[in-house]
Amino acid sequence: MQHIVPCDRRDGYLQHGDGDCYGGCWGAAGNSIATTSTATGFSWTHPTLTGGATGINTGLDFLVDGVIADDASNLAAAITRNVSSVTATSSAGVVSLTSTTYGSGGTITATETMTNFSWSVTAGVTGTNTGTSFLVDHVSLADNATNLAAAITRNVTAVNATASGATVSVSDNTWGSAGNSIATTSAATGFGWTSGTLTGGTDGTNTGQVSPSSTTPQPMQPTSHLPLLVTGAPSA
Repeated sequence: MQHIVPCDRRDGYLQHGDGDCYGGCWGAAGNSIATTSTATGFSWTHPTLTGGATGINTGLDFLVDGVIADDASNLAAAITRNVSSVTATSSAGVVSLTSTTYGSGGTITATETMTNFSWSVTAGVTGTNTGTSFLVDHVSLADNATNLAAAITRNVTAVNATASGATVSVSDNTWGSAGNSIATTSAATGFGWTSGTLTGGTDGTNTGQVSPSSTTPQPMQPTSHLPLLVTGAPSA
């Protein structure tokens, strides 16, 4: 008679196959499961299960504990630390890979040999500089800044944007301090404004006076010593 012995894993039991028994607990936890039998002519080679080892999350290895969310998180971390061309994240047992190469050139060919695991791939697309979209090429920050500045200028009539190197500068098209109330917001990864609003706008002033260049009366000098002839008719 085979005994079904519960272990400390939430849904783990001894599993039977090919005449052998295996702990339903992943890792070393199953090594504490006792082997007992009342069958005549049958005995276990060891009073407990043996050989279970707890996995590690280093190098190419990742820990599998039988909890799908944990397994996915550990797999994502293993991919990220070993494959520089992608980043991996996990959510609710699903591992998602993102190519570090932007656009259609970042298509990933995914293969696997693990049980109960498969990939589905969505091809990347190259961005465009139209409407509210702007191209990010992941090659030159200066290119990205130029494309962002152009997108701001063509979509926001109240401001003008220019790029210098990797820096985007925005100025209000209205003179004075009114533009200082324009908020700067961003949801773009790797980009941030230096201030929450535009700054530096000031209103002009209508003050001061115009002074003569000299307060001493200056005589008028003729430009010629020729007689000055005045013509006209006397008034009545």
